[in-house]
Amino acid sequence: MVNTILQGVQEISNEINVKVAQGGEDIDHVDTQVEEAEELTRAAGEDLKSAAILKYKGKKLEFGLIGGAIGATVGGLVGLGIGAGVGGALGVSVGAGIGKAVEKVGVKKINTIEFQTPEQAA
Repeated sequence: MVNTILQGVQEISNEINVKVAQGGEDIDHVDTQVEEAEELTRAAGEDLKSAAILKYKGKKLEFGLIGGAIGATVGGLVGLGIGAGVGGALGVSVGAGIGKAVEKVGVKKINTIEFQTPEQAA
């Protein structure tokens, strides 16, 4: 009778050990998934940051083209061909200068963004 009780206790103890080991494996698996998700999220944030910087890098060209078109139109109305050329060149220069300033401010603002893990944020 005592042996039967001891065997029953041993079986229960073995089952508990198996459950604890399985629970530990589950926790390890969840920890790994959380770490992978953190890394993927950080990498995605860095990709978004790079994309935003590229968007601002195009502002110099964008503003230059707009300024050139406006300058050429105004110059053309005032001084025909020569006026269009001078106005266009001046418009490109002014527009590119404005675009470069917008780019510089935007990139500077974006570069202040830092992505942190939950441990770093705490």
